[in-house]
Amino acid sequence: MPRYIRILLFLSFVLQSTTETKVGLLISKSDSYNNALKSLSSYAIQDTNTSVTLVTVEYDDKLQSMVEACCQLVTLGVSAIITKGSSSSTAIQSDILSPLKIPHLAVSATDPFLWNKNREYLIRLSSSDSYQSRAIYDLIKHYKWPEVSILASADSYGLNGMVELENLLIADTFVTIKDMLFFSTENCTAENIHHQLNTIRHSLVKVVVLNAGAKVGKCVLESAHQMGLMGAEFVWMVTDAIGAQPESLAEHDGNFLSIYEGLIGIRPAQDKGDQYKSFQDSYVVNGGKVDDLTSYTILTYDAVGLIANALKAVTEDASQNIQCSSESGGWNGGKAVLNALLKTNYSAISGEISFTNDGERRYPSYDILNFVDNKFTSVGRWTNSSGLKLTNAVEFLGGITTAPSGVAKNLIGRHLRLGSVEEQPFMFFATEGCEGNDCWSGMVNDMVVKLSEDLGFTYEYIQPDDRKFGALNKTTNEWNGMIRDLLDDKTDMIAIDLSTNSARKSAIDYSFPFMDAGIKAVVKGESGTGNKFFFLSPFDGFVWSMVFVMNFILVGLICCLGKLSPFGKYGAKLHAVKTCTCEDCKAQRSEMETKHCSLQDTKKYDCLIEEVEEEDRSTDASLYNSLWLISTGLVGQTSEALPHCLSGRFLVLTWWAFMLITMSMYTANLTASLTLNNLGITLNQVLELLDQDKYKWGVIGSRHPETLLKTHRDSRYSRLVDEGVELKDLNHAIETLRGGLFVFIDEGPVLAHNLISDCDVFSVGEEFQSFEYAFGLPKDSPYKSLIDSHLLKFREEGFIDILWEKWSSGNSVCSQSGIGKKVTLDMNTLAGVFYLLLSGVGISFVLFLVEFVYVTARDSSLVKDLTFIRALKRRIRFILEDFSRQKDEKENCENNSREGQTIENYCTDVDI
Repeated sequence: MPRYIRILLFLSFVLQSTTETKVGLLISKSDSYNNALKSLSSYAIQDTNTSVTLVTVEYDDKLQSMVEACCQLVTLGVSAIITKGSSSSTAIQSDILSPLKIPHLAVSATDPFLWNKNREYLIRLSSSDSYQSRAIYDLIKHYKWPEVSILASADSYGLNGMVELENLLIADTFVTIKDMLFFSTENCTAENIHHQLNTIRHSLVKVVVLNAGAKVGKCVLESAHQMGLMGAEFVWMVTDAIGAQPESLAEHDGNFLSIYEGLIGIRPAQDKGDQYKSFQDSYVVNGGKVDDLTSYTILTYDAVGLIANALKAVTEDASQNIQCSSESGGWNGGKAVLNALLKTNYSAISGEISFTNDGERRYPSYDILNFVDNKFTSVGRWTNSSGLKLTNAVEFLGGITTAPSGVAKNLIGRHLRLGSVEEQPFMFFATEGCEGNDCWSGMVNDMVVKLSEDLGFTYEYIQPDDRKFGALNKTTNEWNGMIRDLLDDKTDMIAIDLSTNSARKSAIDYSFPFMDAGIKAVVKGESGTGNKFFFLSPFDGFVWSMVFVMNFILVGLICCLGKLSPFGKYGAKLHAVKTCTCEDCKAQRSEMETKHCSLQDTKKYDCLIEEVEEEDRSTDASLYNSLWLISTGLVGQTSEALPHCLSGRFLVLTWWAFMLITMSMYTANLTASLTLNNLGITLNQVLELLDQDKYKWGVIGSRHPETLLKTHRDSRYSRLVDEGVELKDLNHAIETLRGGLFVFIDEGPVLAHNLISDCDVFSVGEEFQSFEYAFGLPKDSPYKSLIDSHLLKFREEGFIDILWEKWSSGNSVCSQSGIGKKVTLDMNTLAGVFYLLLSGVGISFVLFLVEFVYVTARDSSLVKDLTFIRALKRRIRFILEDFSRQKDEKENCENNSREGQTIENYCTDVDI
């Protein structure tokens, strides 16, 4: 390179280094830190030891003043402008400066939607509110607060600053946003903010996030305190506009109200290490004040140093001389200055500063603050990389150190308007001798009184004009009754036995159900119709047939066991004749074999047979005696002819047990059948009403049973409403019922109480269409969780049962069981009794086998060379031979008996 060129480059560099570069500071005259900003900026220029000159221009609250101030700085030739103000004002400033290609460093603008391609020259020293929202969200999750309200100013800072927090809370199924409220920043007064604060008050939310500028934030907090929203159990979190400028909360004398003690705040992180302490000491020595050092004033100081440091990397002339109205396309050197700023890594008092290509600060971090002893103190830190870390204990509003639950525990100070109507026994209303709530009594009233005592609220009852519960008119699509009042905000809750159904659920919310119920149809009895075969009605035909079938089966079984069992009279005699070794038995046995006869109808024999024959013939195990024995059990009687063997007697015992149970069920059901038949009730279920013309029927209009029947999948239930009579009210319905030949369909508990003394009123079939009773509340009612938890507690403690017993019994003459029913028992009901009988049959056969094995073993032990198998075969052969001879019994054995003989020689080797 030629020497003269090197000389020219050197002179150019010297000229550039000695050229004055201007940096603009644009601030509001009304900024409470106005003097601190100017002081720290000037001090920063001194610290840089460069040729940078600071040019400060102030503007008032008018938009025109701010625009003129921007243009004034441009005209003065500044190479970069530092501003401190709201995101709204920053947006306007950037819209002026970016087209002119003048770098714009915003100290306090945090709107996440502020930067765009048209604001390319905007650089933000404070992190986006999206990161602040994440820090607040992590704080909410840390304390497990289930509900939160967001109160924000209606400007770009308030509107956009909480978008990320709102999205995070919506995605979180464990945290609910109770309210998202906005208020105007113009002329903030207690009256202007009252509506929003009153909404928070009625929502019962205890955790509030306030996102607003410093001045209006102070107004909101003072108004909230006046409305009782800043006491113990409440949590208020303020964002960086207040947290970074705590002096904005101070009074004119510099002191703070005690209401702020326990506030939680957030601000851009401040690293108060050795560098900060050294800077602070130096600043104070040079005439500065410690109170000047806030997050945003320090960032302003850092911005001056950042620009001075970045300009060192700019090789071309960094001074500009364009006009604010210039149409030349902006400052040519602006791009170089912007790139130098974006690429700079600067160790500042507020921490390391570097930027993304979009001009947003990297590595966002925040201090978590707690307002204690008239100042905000850092109790933790949030960073984008490691999340939330609390380092110190937090003191909450009211001076408590234990984190509030975030959920309302009572309703103290609340006055509830309760919709209700008279519905005995749930609610009674007296018209004379009382005033206000004293006129009401009943089960639900006792529940309300208990809720009021536990939760601390006052209340009044309000009846709808039409005295209806509430139903939807499908023609007008309008609700009536208490539900209409609830939807019109005339009441806060419906306190009555409000039945649950899907139609009502679409319009309102239900509390936790306090009672279960169902629909029942009732009718008054009349004179009987004289059914001549009424005695058959307790059992159906199949049951009757099975009873008689089992009777004949057991006749055969008893007869067989009596003959086959070795302990039965016949079986013992048969074996004795076959095995006895005395001369008389041998002669008798020979006679039997010669005449081919069995032992049937023979009388007495000498020796063993004579003793067996001593019993009367009426106890023989004949088919006739077995039939008599079993058949008498059908009518609860016994016969003298009882089996001698254990297996037979056990089978008889089982049969008697079977008949005892069967007869008891028959007798009980016959009594009910006789009662209902004598009252002339011929209906067994409610759907039978559609196929007869004897009875009329009806339901009360705009009442739950009507809705359930209309919406039933079985169209026959809908016909009950369409073809029935629409009754005006409960009194009208009961009068119509008592007139006779009328079936009233309504809720079971209501019928049970109001008809408790009507002994001639009975139910038609089973209760059907089960449902629940609950209180009614508006959608998203703040009272629901408290009411639900206490109603659940009432059920668990048995309080509901006690109240029902107290109010539903009354001074009745008849038992409530008068509302009964007639039942025909079928085989499904009685199957267990038949299983019992069959089990007895099985056990009897087992006992028979045991008897047979036992005597066979005795035979083999008493007779030499007689094995068990041979003894068993011998006994079976005797039985089969005897059965084969019984066919010719009457012809061959008419003269076979030998009467008058006595036993002189006993065959001791035979076991009877």
